[in-house]
Amino acid sequence: MENMELLLVVSLLFTGALANEFDNSACENANMEPVALDPNRATGRPPYNVTVNAGQYSAGGSVIVTLQGTEPFIGFMILALPESNASGSAIGSFQVANGWQEELVEPICVGRGATHTSELSQVPTFSLALKWSAPSILAGNIVFYVTFVRSEGEYWTKVASRPVWDGISRLPTTRAPEKVTDPPAFSPAIRNDGCGTNKGCIEECEGQKCSFLVTWRKNGNKVDFEMFGTLFGSQGYIVLALSETPDMADASLIACTVDDARRSEVRQYYSEDGRAPYEYVEIGPINKESYDAGVQTNETANYKTMSCRFSYDNDVRDDKWKNLNDELYLIIARGEYSPPDLKEYDGNLKISPTPIQLFDTNYKSITTFKVNILIKAHACVMVIAWVLCGSIGIILGQYYKAMWTNTKTCGQKAWFAYHRALMLCAMIFTIIGFTLILIFRNGKFVLPPQLPTKAHPIIGLIAIICSLLNPVLAAFRCNPDDDKRPFFNWFHWFFGAVAHIFAIVAIFLGMLMPSAVLPEWITYVLMAFCIFHLCVQVILEIHQCCMYDKNRDRQEEYLMINKPGEGKEPKYAGRGFKCGMLIFYVIVASLFTIALVVIIAIWGTAKIPLM
Repeated sequence: MENMELLLVVSLLFTGALANEFDNSACENANMEPVALDPNRATGRPPYNVTVNAGQYSAGGSVIVTLQGTEPFIGFMILALPESNASGSAIGSFQVANGWQEELVEPICVGRGATHTSELSQVPTFSLALKWSAPSILAGNIVFYVTFVRSEGEYWTKVASRPVWDGISRLPTTRAPEKVTDPPAFSPAIRNDGCGTNKGCIEECEGQKCSFLVTWRKNGNKVDFEMFGTLFGSQGYIVLALSETPDMADASLIACTVDDARRSEVRQYYSEDGRAPYEYVEIGPINKESYDAGVQTNETANYKTMSCRFSYDNDVRDDKWKNLNDELYLIIARGEYSPPDLKEYDGNLKISPTPIQLFDTNYKSITTFKVNILIKAHACVMVIAWVLCGSIGIILGQYYKAMWTNTKTCGQKAWFAYHRALMLCAMIFTIIGFTLILIFRNGKFVLPPQLPTKAHPIIGLIAIICSLLNPVLAAFRCNPDDDKRPFFNWFHWFFGAVAHIFAIVAIFLGMLMPSAVLPEWITYVLMAFCIFHLCVQVILEIHQCCMYDKNRDRQEEYLMINKPGEGKEPKYAGRGFKCGMLIFYVIVASLFTIALVVIIAIWGTAKIPLM
């Protein structure tokens, strides 16, 4: 069977507004030329691509074809043609994949293709999903091509997707991906010289090495901005948010973006409630002709740097764009970019400590930032929960069951009463900490973009689940003499150990997150506590083994004279040593907790990669 190629074509026509008429010549020989447009095609790499949801199709089956780009388009036409003959006859048919876009599409080429309606020309879109229905007889391998039109006289024809196999013919030829290269160095480089005198700056720099730098200077009724920062991953963004409050709600956003093909540009968004995705705004105070943007890859590290310059026209204003004469907080955020959307920022917001009037020529240099109280409180309560309460509770449960067997507290054995109280406190503090971070994240479970901090929410969630399961499990425990009691003991120990270990690991990872705004050396403080805790456990384990025979004999002698729980306390061998170790452990754990909480609460600078 002859290999076939599916040709996806997008074409826009204008008659004042864009028309939705196609001459039959657009279908004949699949030339895909929009007849109502200037015959001159756009040059350069198209800002659009075509993707498919399957690498193979079946007779009578379907494939979802998605048209998308970093720029909006205002119409389309789609056909299916043989792979070996891109000028052959169209096959299959198309319909809209998403019902809410149904008014944007209509059939063409005797039902074997589809094109836009006039609705699309009035409301351009970044993405359109179409469902291609295959004929009842296999038509060979297929490939998707696209002709995109961005505006009148500006269009690209036959932009190809990857081939789709019919399952019988030879495997389709794989197209070599375009070679991606970095653009020339951004020039002139953005520097922090003159900050506070010739221009305003908000920066995180050590000398000329900066993790980010934003400068501004008044220029008539405009303000000229420069933005620079490190980016991680294949694509990302740096955004400057202007807000009357120190958060991303009701904020004007100007973003320097770079996609996975290293294309960089300045884009305008509006944030209504601080949650992504943000509303893209085509017309705003940033003129497309007034900006310059570029990206460079650091040759010795795994990150890139993004730079851009743009002018903010203060005369262009509506409810979405702030008046630069007003006092506004400057907020810097970074995150992943999935054209055309900005994904949720990584949590490391840098917020000016006070609002700034950008038209004021008494320029300021801002090097310190507002600290988010919710993040600090989350970190503090988690440290109290697991470094203090959880750790002491676990030590009591593991090594002090045989002591104070006849001493009652709140109607329970002393060790059990304190163990239960401490572990419940750890659970309550954990719930409080989890609630605080949910409030900060607007109820979303957000993963940071990079490892190892990306693991922090996942490991923390596992610790939370285990800490909640253990008291539920304990509420349904069987009697100590029951044959099934060992199963409970092992499960109870397992969930408690996992909760404690994962919680400490999550605290370690949380300290590495830039949003925590902590010094790098704080992890060594927590590491010292972990070593101390491990040493105490080893010492108590060895002591317990050494005293085992003596305590077993004494317990047997005691039970020959007294009933369990009656009479004087059995003389536990090594009692004085263990009491001393417990007091020592509680004091040291408390000191570590106080030190960590104080550092977390008062520290106000962060260390992130500089360039």
